[in-house]
Amino acid sequence: MDATKQRGHRNFRNSTCINKAETGQEEMAEVRTTAISVRVEPAKAWSAGVLQSASTGFKNLGIWATETAQQFGALLSALMGPAVFSSYGFAVWSLADNLGWTNTFVFHNGPLSNWLIWLGFAILINVASSILRRHTQIDEAQ
Repeated sequence: MDATKQRGHRNFRNSTCINKAETGQEEMAEVRTTAISVRVEPAKAWSAGVLQSASTGFKNLGIWATETAQQFGALLSALMGPAVFSSYGFAVWSLADNLGWTNTFVFHNGPLSNWLIWLGFAILINVASSILRRHTQIDEAQ
């Protein structure tokens, strides 16, 4: 067994040329070491390509999600306008019922029969709508 195989080097092989039969001359023993190389470049390139594709996919997904959220926010802020108007209308109608100016109100008893609750809803929806509208306008300008 060769000395390199005994040491556990399986990638190396010793070749010994002892003499040339054609010329009849003896030569000194010449040891040639041959190495087997394992190429890892294709694996590195493949993994780099997979990582780059994944990062591009996540980037595109983030862009799509941001644009969709902006469009939904703009739609929601536009639809909040009628909700604000209706809430203010219910607040006035409930106050008019409490003052005796109207005969009936939709809600006769419970928390929704109080005009302050409707006024609070109207103010909260109005503030939320203006904040949402402001955020969608800033992002559209950029």
